[in-house]
Amino acid sequence: MSEQTDPNLDKLEAHRFQVPEHSADVLHQFRTEVRAFISDHPEIVGVTVYGSQVKGTARETGDPNGKSDVDAFIFIDEDLASLPSEANTGVSTTAESDNWQQVNEKIGKPFRDIFSKNAGYTEQQMKDVRVRLLSQNRIDNDINAMSHYLTALIKSENGQGERLPLDQRPMSDVARLFHLQLGKNLDVYRSYVLHELKQFGEIGDKIWEEFFYQDNLSQENGKLVKGMGEDAIQFQEKRKKLYPHTVDQAIQYFQLGEVEPKYKREEKVDSSK
Repeated sequence: MSEQTDPNLDKLEAHRFQVPEHSADVLHQFRTEVRAFISDHPEIVGVTVYGSQVKGTARETGDPNGKSDVDAFIFIDEDLASLPSEANTGVSTTAESDNWQQVNEKIGKPFRDIFSKNAGYTEQQMKDVRVRLLSQNRIDNDINAMSHYLTALIKSENGQGERLPLDQRPMSDVARLFHLQLGKNLDVYRSYVLHELKQFGEIGDKIWEEFFYQDNLSQENGKLVKGMGEDAIQFQEKRKKLYPHTVDQAIQYFQLGEVEPKYKREEKVDSSK
């Protein structure tokens, strides 16, 4: 690492997260505000954070306009949110559907406003605090979409099908469950995702590698490597070793071996009998 590199980045070569005292204070207040908000909105089931506040690169300043922003996902359980039937149609977690719009207006925007006021953040600094919807159908459909995409991609690479355009790659926020969690409430959802991936065997590991490991690696480290020049590749290679690469590694890494999944797996009935 060059002498011009932020010294915090040296620590990030050995640790996935770095949370200095001033960022810990921000995250503590964020979690406190979420807990207070949950009293009126029990459909909020958890929060994950990423970005400068958990990388040791957030600016510490008394100037409100100079603060580093907060990057977070607030997860909403659709079964608890009393949303219309669209919740069970398997709309992707990334889709800005009617339900998403409703939850964003009911929870996302009011929470951003409250935290901005109480913690002294601007609207711009809170723009990346986003709500995301969770349900069994959403998770199942996202994983199935990933499976179908990778199966077709493998066939294409083996000369057994047409080459897939990049815009066919499924987009999902299920992977965002595996950013740094504030609390432990999302563990049951994480456990369900990983147990479902295990059902897919080898393709399950490929799904984890492609959509969870790669996407989180990119989102968590994208800004870090800017301006590094030749050091970027070496830094990224060291960072890659800090992430679980297989489903079994992920279960161990996130300490989910004894965590009961949120949902029960439905047994398929053989209609031919």
